[in-house]
Amino acid sequence: MRYWWREYIQHLVASNKTLIVGVDLVETGSLPGGPIIGEPFLRYTDSAVAVGASDGRFDSRQPVPAGLWRPWADVSASAGSLAQPYLAVAGRRAAFSICYEDFLWWPHWRLLVDRPGVLVGISNGWFTGDLALARIQEQSVQSIAQLAGVPLLRAVNR
Repeated sequence: MRYWWREYIQHLVASNKTLIVGVDLVETGSLPGGPIIGEPFLRYTDSAVAVGASDGRFDSRQPVPAGLWRPWADVSASAGSLAQPYLAVAGRRAAFSICYEDFLWWPHWRLLVDRPGVLVGISNGWFTGDLALARIQEQSVQSIAQLAGVPLLRAVNR
């Protein structure tokens, strides 16, 4: 991404702006006792990557069970750490809610303790845009932000 978007990223840095992109990042290394010993497997993270004036990465703490997170499958998302640091975006500490996390309270428990400056909710809803699920997801993440007393910035790919 940095190679293909380098001119755009330079423009973001020069204008003191940040772009946050939802991406799947391939993990490197190997997991002990993979699905089948000696067989290849792929692990990746669902992540939010900030480029431009702010820079950093935040990994989803709970990928969608069965759909993305399949611990014993050849291909599976990995869960990020609950203790990963918030990113600094525009001078504010930014917490993230990535897709399926919008429905869950437990990935966001630190909002009550750490009080970040903003909760950034990102999701890929192109396949649920016309379902009640999309409205329920939006209401859920709004409720999480409201309960924690944190402003919500939300972006959905439709």
